[in-house]
Amino acid sequence: MSSTCVGCGLQLPRTGKRGPARTKCGSCKSADGIRRKHANRERSRSRHRHKCQRCGVHFCSARLSQAFCSVQCSRLASRRRLTATCANERCGKEFETHPHDIANGRRFCCRECSYYEPLVCQNPACGRKFRMKHRTKDGWKNKGKYCCPECYRDHRWGAGRPRLRRSKSARSSASRDALARSLRKRCKVYGVTFDPACTRQAVLERDGWVCQKCRAVCHKEYVLHAGTLTPDPRNAEHDHIWPLSVKGSPGNVFENSQCLCRKCNLSKGDTVEGQLRLCLEEEAWGKGVRVRSQHNSRSCVATQVVGHSISRSRGRHPMAL
Repeated sequence: MSSTCVGCGLQLPRTGKRGPARTKCGSCKSADGIRRKHANRERSRSRHRHKCQRCGVHFCSARLSQAFCSVQCSRLASRRRLTATCANERCGKEFETHPHDIANGRRFCCRECSYYEPLVCQNPACGRKFRMKHRTKDGWKNKGKYCCPECYRDHRWGAGRPRLRRSKSARSSASRDALARSLRKRCKVYGVTFDPACTRQAVLERDGWVCQKCRAVCHKEYVLHAGTLTPDPRNAEHDHIWPLSVKGSPGNVFENSQCLCRKCNLSKGDTVEGQLRLCLEEEAWGKGVRVRSQHNSRSCVATQVVGHSISRSRGRHPMAL
């Protein structure tokens, strides 16, 4: 004789075993067991109510003595932490730190707040107060111990040490040579043409120290603001129309160079804006500007080599103004 499941109404055949007939099938029986298990767990969890000793949240648990609501609160509370106030008057907020950091003299919540405190130069002959924007591991900076490289050298080797004195012309020529070497290295890394005669001075004199984007007259001397020591936006800079990092760039040649003010050069970045210039060699020589030697001319040859590929990618003649 068969029976019917009270849960799903399925006909249950008799198994032939002794005892009362089955009232539930296997799936309904397992579902009831899982439901009872969850109900017992929820009943045991809500047996005792507590308040977390770290975050202050009310929760229920099966244990009578439970101090924290979660594992994260338990781990955070087990760490040794102290609450301190930032010594920077502009900040003044509270932060958590280790006891050994307080013992080692930590008084600021972050690195930016520590920059506002004036530091004292450790050179006995100087001893002036200064502020540093970034503290690095360089030799003379050394976590803000000295205000300048000269104080670091004077304190280490003495103020009467032999010094290398060079004239202003020698220093300017050395800076120009360093700039040319760095530009040569960039051209070598990107695999583009480098014309040694295409220097910053030659390009700026060719364009008359006028920005080719905003038509503003640029400074012939590099100007820095006295208060912030930031470069002036009207400073003249040597810009490449097709950046050296762009695929298919002609390189450091006169047709790919122009004069831009610092503001326009920063807004341009490493994007391609404009077209290659015409060869103004004869026009520049007519003005008395010797931009390069006639026997050492790589600009025109390099532009002719890459002109066909650039015209395909741009869809127009590369030498058009």
